[in-house]
Amino acid sequence: PPAHTERDVGLKERRVGLGPVVVRGTRAPVQPLLSALPTATLSSDQLRRHQSVSLAHMIDNLPGVRMLSTGMEIGKPVIRGLSGASVLVAENGSRLEDYSWSDEDGPALDARMADRVEVVRGPASILYGSDAMGGVVNVIPAPLPDALGRSPFTRGSVEAYGASNNHEFGGALKLGGADNG
Repeated sequence: PPAHTERDVGLKERRVGLGPVVVRGTRAPVQPLLSALPTATLSSDQLRRHQSVSLAHMIDNLPGVRMLSTGMEIGKPVIRGLSGASVLVAENGSRLEDYSWSDEDGPALDARMADRVEVVRGPASILYGSDAMGGVVNVIPAPLPDALGRSPFTRGSVEAYGASNNHEFGGALKLGGADNG
């Protein structure tokens, strides 16, 4: 008679983190390099590694993205050669209309507070409007905390930075907390 063998097998739970997933509907699979909606994303880890004084300085190394700068403080995004009123800057999908394109002004948001930054380049960026002809820079903040099933809590961070060539000093303070939902 055949030998009978008994084995116990166990599985261990393991969490795996994935980066942002961009979903596009097409009739057939599309190669990423042929996509009409080329997107580049900086994750929160990449943002922390490449910290800089302005949003444009942080995204300057992405494909198809450069910046106009009047020094270490001010930077304006240039996407595929277009800038100013041809590049839309948004925070969590909401347009930022609070800055002019003079030499002294840039997008008034702090990329240090972002969870990730998405940049859309190319012709499909016109889906966001005529002011997005060059591209779209969308800054996504960290999700709001909740305390469901936990006691109330607070989380936060403090940051200080400086630049010696233009005597710039600054700081950032993040606080978040939750009680119940």
